[in-house]
Amino acid sequence: RDGRSILSAGKDRAIKRINVQTLKEEQTYSSHDDDVLSLALHPDGLRFVSSGNEPQLRWWNLDSSAPTKTQRGHSGPVHQLAFSRDGRKLISASGDGSTRIWDGTSGSPLRSLKGTTEWQFSAAISDDGKLAAAGGWDGLVHLWDAETGKLRGILVQIPRNTPESSSKDVGEDWLTLSPEGYFTGSPEI
Repeated sequence: RDGRSILSAGKDRAIKRINVQTLKEEQTYSSHDDDVLSLALHPDGLRFVSSGNEPQLRWWNLDSSAPTKTQRGHSGPVHQLAFSRDGRKLISASGDGSTRIWDGTSGSPLRSLKGTTEWQFSAAISDDGKLAAAGGWDGLVHLWDAETGKLRGILVQIPRNTPESSSKDVGEDWLTLSPEGYFTGSPEI
């Protein structure tokens, strides 16, 4: 947060804090038994959470060498972590097909967000902690009310349909659907 160091996570099962000025390693955090896939720095700049191929979250103080807490909840790899701006909530996206909200201070689970079945690779939570989103293997982005867990909508980006495009090319057209059946989309939809 102060811009003096950066945290990195890797396949070496370690998290490293690197001094930005000298590019020298200041500290190594090693408690993971498998690849580290994600980490999120708490907005206070004093702690962070890490995750990886193991189905758990590890909570760390920046100046400690061991996690202060290990929290289970997912049953597959955890690919993404993100804090709300005030640090009161943490979101996680997992290969078990779930997206979860955690208390950003205690680490306690708050809710599992329903509606996804495929691997979830990315997640975000709004600055005010009221909205949560996750994107998965199926190409869908789900949007929830983070307070209640209610699904608010699903965003689909439509693949290009031209002779020279591959089946995985993403176009500029999009469609959003609500659970109540409402929809809107780009002008070409």
